[in-house]
Amino acid sequence: MFCSINIWAQSSFGLNGLWNLADKSTALLNSLDNNPSNYILLRDWGLSFSYGGEFSKPVASNIYLISLSKRFGNHTLTARYTPGYEKEFLFSNGSSIILEDSSFQSLNSRFTYNELLGFGYAYKFSPKFSVGFSLRYFTQEFNNETFKPVSVGDTLFFLERENLIETTNFWKGDIGFSYFLNDWLSLSIASINLLNFGEQSIGEENEQYEIRTDKAASLRLSFIPFSQTSLNFLYETNNSFQLGMNKIFNIYDSEIGLSIAALHDKYQLPFINGLLAGLTYLNDFFGITLSGVKYF
Repeated sequence: MFCSINIWAQSSFGLNGLWNLADKSTALLNSLDNNPSNYILLRDWGLSFSYGGEFSKPVASNIYLISLSKRFGNHTLTARYTPGYEKEFLFSNGSSIILEDSSFQSLNSRFTYNELLGFGYAYKFSPKFSVGFSLRYFTQEFNNETFKPVSVGDTLFFLERENLIETTNFWKGDIGFSYFLNDWLSLSIASINLLNFGEQSIGEENEQYEIRTDKAASLRLSFIPFSQTSLNFLYETNNSFQLGMNKIFNIYDSEIGLSIAALHDKYQLPFINGLLAGLTYLNDFFGITLSGVKYF
């Protein structure tokens, strides 16, 4: 017997934080997750690599993503591999076996969710307006332990464990628009789960645990009240949002950036249920960012 609860999170969550799209120095800090329009102020090539500890297992480390971007005139292409974008849940499924010594052995279920690949394309129509697409590939595996009777002779039988495994994979496609009203105000609008295809049908007992693909939209507003200081607001129509601020400091030929964002989900309490902070060092050739998230 399973227990289902309401869980929702920001579809536009990015590990690096919420950075201003108009800043050239932070071009690679906005990923496909919170920038479906794939708008990046890239001069030529861009390589991004993310490594860190998995949220619920601080002693374990993962390569989160490797991303490669290339600009061709007004066109920008991005491809990424995300082996660390994986979450696994292990829990008792409510069934048990009575062993020979009269003890109970619980049966477990293991659900695994993974985003494996992502691709992005953007076209810059003018210095103020661009349109882009993102395509991401997800895998899901539902592994439920059960038991079956195995006959030994005509009247004797015993119970044997077996695993019932179902998988369903799909592609998720979205479109986004970025418009810069002036030097200090920009607006981005993007779809959430606009296209979903390639899914395989699974049993009813696992359907409720599939990745949700409800269609929605996101609105992102960036405001620069002072030089190199920006306020960013990202709202999703499923009633989740992020509100953040970032500041860039010039130090000789380099820059240091600070970013912090407050998170709100649809169901979780308290109202502000998390903080995402980032510290970055940048120059003309490379950048390095340290970021972390704290949920309340």
